[in-house]
Amino acid sequence: MDFLRQCSSLWTPKKPRLICPGFSSLASCVWVVRSYPARAWDEAAVVFSKALAKAYRALVPVLRRWACSLFACLPWRHHTMSEVVRDPRFEDHYKSIGSVAVIWAVLELRINYAIWELANLNKQAGACITAQITAPVPRMRALISLVHFRGGDNNLLKALNKFSGKLDGLARRRNRVVHDPWSVNEESGEIQRMEITADRKLVYEFKTEDTALVDQIYDDIDAAIKEFAALWRRLLAELPPLPKTQFEQSRGILRDPQID
Repeated sequence: MDFLRQCSSLWTPKKPRLICPGFSSLASCVWVVRSYPARAWDEAAVVFSKALAKAYRALVPVLRRWACSLFACLPWRHHTMSEVVRDPRFEDHYKSIGSVAVIWAVLELRINYAIWELANLNKQAGACITAQITAPVPRMRALISLVHFRGGDNNLLKALNKFSGKLDGLARRRNRVVHDPWSVNEESGEIQRMEITADRKLVYEFKTEDTALVDQIYDDIDAAIKEFAALWRRLLAELPPLPKTQFEQSRGILRDPQID
């Protein structure tokens, strides 16, 4: 009720100019409170709430028309994939995107395991550390630093740095596939990815990428896993004997012996 009193004190006897006709009833409501202070405040509150509801109903169509006119100016007309989730055209595409997300997690886990082993950490303690490293480049930097600390030679370090550079580009491709919104062009029927980035240069456009391109990213990640496995075997063969008591005695997921 203090709010109504404060509102009523803002109005002058002159009739205010209002943008939305729905607010005229709101002005009348506040004017009633000012003119008839003896009226019960609960009755005034009811009138006030009704006025707010009327103003809201009048304002919503205005905002809706404004939003529609804004989006009508855009040079494209698309439907997002979420709007056509039951469309069978997208089923293979959804599966490919999910496969990319899963196999990338496998690659990250293998790099994490290498960090834990080189640092001789309990696997669960190591996970507390590597879980805070979200990007592939810092993850590889940590691994390369440990290899240097354990006595790795320059040739081995160069090979790891080369793999790290390749992994950075692969991570960017993976991130775009997994995190960008996907849509279908109504006119061409093409599946397109909406890319919005601003890494020193703004990119704000739709890019056509069919399922085959997504599958290629999956294959490239799979090849990176095999390349890292070969580097890991080389690393273990070339480094001096490592202390592994904490790592080997801790509980955790076992590696795949066919790969590692």
